[in-house]
This record gives sequence, C-alpha cells and structure tokens, in this order.
Amino acid sequence: MRVCVGVAHQLFRYRIPLARPLSLGATTISVREGVLIRHADPDQGWGDASPLPGFSRETLDQVIESLKNDAHRETPCPSAAFSLSCIDHPIEFPDEFELPINALVIGNIDEVIQQGQQVAEQGYQSVKLKVGRSSKIQDDITKVKELRRVLRSDQGLRLDANRGWTLQQAIEFAQGIADLDIEYIEEPIDCPSELERFAEVTQTPYALDETVVESDELDAYPSAVAFVVKPTLVGGLERVKSLASAGRPLVFSSCFESGIGIRNIARWANHFSPDIPAGLDTYQWLQSDLLHRCFEVESGCLRIHSGDVDPSALEAIGP
Repeated sequence: MRVCVGVAHQLFRYRIPLARPLSLGATTISVREGVLIRHADPDQGWGDASPLPGFSRETLDQVIESLKNDAHRETPCPSAAFSLSCIDHPIEFPDEFELPINALVIGNIDEVIQQGQQVAEQGYQSVKLKVGRSSKIQDDITKVKELRRVLRSDQGLRLDANRGWTLQQAIEFAQGIADLDIEYIEEPIDCPSELERFAEVTQTPYALDETVVESDELDAYPSAVAFVVKPTLVGGLERVKSLASAGRPLVFSSCFESGIGIRNIARWANHFSPDIPAGLDTYQWLQSDLLHRCFEVESGCLRIHSGDVDPSALEAIGP
C-alpha cells in the first residue's frame, strides 16, 4: 500500500513472515509489520518505521496516520522519528562495511549449550543470553555457567534480564555468577531506582536498556557501563546524539526491523560505536526481506551493503 506524505515522502506498508514465532511478553507474533518511507530524492534512501508490539508506545496505524497528516513534525513518535532521521538527516556512510555484532542465545539449558558451542566456533566477539525468564534463580545461574563454559575465553558474555527480578533476586543471581567474567547485565531489576544499590552490593556491571527509553535523567545511574540504544524505541538522530554526549559506550540494538531498518541502525552504530558489537542478530529471525540481496554474517560481523529494495517484494507482501 502506498500513500503520499506531503511532497517529500512516500510510504509503503509491509508484512514480513518470521522464521519462527517470536514471544514478546504476553504477545506472540509470526509476522513483522512496518512502513517503509522513501524520500522524493532517490539518493536520500529509505527509512523503516516498525513499532514493536508490547514495547513501542505507538501502534503501526498511529505511525501511518502521523506520517500521512504530517503530525510527526510537531510530536514525533520514536519509530517515525528514527525513520525520518535516516532520510532527512542522513549520516555519511560507506556503501559497504562490516560491523561486529553479538550472537543472541535463547532457550532452555540444552539449547543454550548447543547454541553456545556453535558460536564458540565462529568469530563473534560477544554473546548475549536472555535470563530472568525462569521461576528459579538457580536455573538461570546454571544456564550462564554452562554457556560461559563452552564459549571461548576471549568471547564477551552479555546478559539481559528485561527487569525480570526484584532487587533481592538480582543480588542472589549476581552472587551465583560472581566468579564468571561477564561484560554486563541489562536491567536486572524491576525497579530502576534500585540499580545503583544492586551495583554497590554485587559489584556486577549493569547496562541500561528500558531506562534509556523511559528517562532523560540518566545521570542518576553513574554505575551503568553502557547504554543500549534501540532507535525504533528511543527515536531520531538528535536523541542519539544526546545519548552519545553522555560519554557512555552505546550498544546499538534492533527490534526485529526489516533489512532496511537493520541497515540504518548498522550505519548509526558504525558512526557512533564502530568497535562495539551491536545487537543486530535479530536479522536471522526474518524468513524473507525487502532487499534484492540479503545481508550475511561472516566471522561475527554483519556485512552491510547498499542494495536496493525489491519492488516485487513490496507488492508481494501487500498492505
């Protein structure tokens, strides 16, 4: 479906099937929906506005209405602001480049060990594991220990709890893995105001993720070792520049966008944090893409190219 946006932009709604169902809290999706935005000047490229169900504050219909009515100029929603920044204020970038990414490991203990053994044989610098989903803290502790055991010693380990624990539960978990080398754990506590207490008690490095989306008062978290930046959720280029000015490492990450969205995030990551592995392994979840040529992962790096959008793919997926 195509609609004109003023005289400068066009919108193309898309649906991409996922390779397997994706659980997003209480929601499970099997397709990824979004809107491609094309500038009237073909050299300005494409943007991707694809709010993530269960995480974005806006819906896809709200994004479309905002863009159609030019309302984004006054009150931009984050996913629209991200996509418009990519075409209205493009960053200088090479046509092709490689960006280090972290491998994403999800599953039960057997699946984690199997996936860990596979990524240990590949060139990934960092591996990310989801925790905080089990009712038993010890299950997560065992999972982390087993993954650390099968990974190479030079591979970093990142953990993501998605605010899954109370302070006491997070302390119990951190004490259980105190002898392991990890890069950080993202948002271990359901109450962000207790993160500094967590760091003080456990000496475990933590990173901000959800808090980056929700708060502008990030100086309240001096122990945070990194900010996880998901442009679909945090918004446009000015917001990212503001985060970069804080002096913390930025770990760019995706929200299961199309290849267009992944490419734009990779370009920003290559500009702001070229040596920090980005969280772009979600690209493997797409069963197909909107580009003529899909991206490839080689030696732990995502190989980005400036290939064109496939018009037939847009027509095939329909409105």
